Amino acid sequence: VRGRSAQVVLELRNETGALVNGSILVNGRRYESRAGQVAVPVSPSGTSLVLVVEADLKEYQYLRQEIRLPVSDSIQNWSIGTAPNEENSAWWRKYQSELP
Repeated sequence: VRGRSAQVVLELRNETGALVNGSILVNGRRYESRAGQVAVPVSPSGTSLVLVVEADLKEYQYLRQEIRLPVSDSIQNWSIGTAPNEENSAWWRKYQSELP
């Protein structure tokens, strides 16, 4: 949500989909993953949030990717299974399961 502090969680996965640990750069700042995940604090101010992710992990191909995430003016609430498209349903269920 625009103007609110939050976290974006990135997952580091190998070619089989297993979580891996390592060090990555996000917008020039270094993060170490724990259990294959990195929590990046964000406070979006525009209509999109841009994360430039660089990973140079041993035994893996170098990656540099720009990730653009839409930012809304309010919290969006959907019931499970009614996300805007079915492609996001698994992500949405994971998100819902981690809410307090």
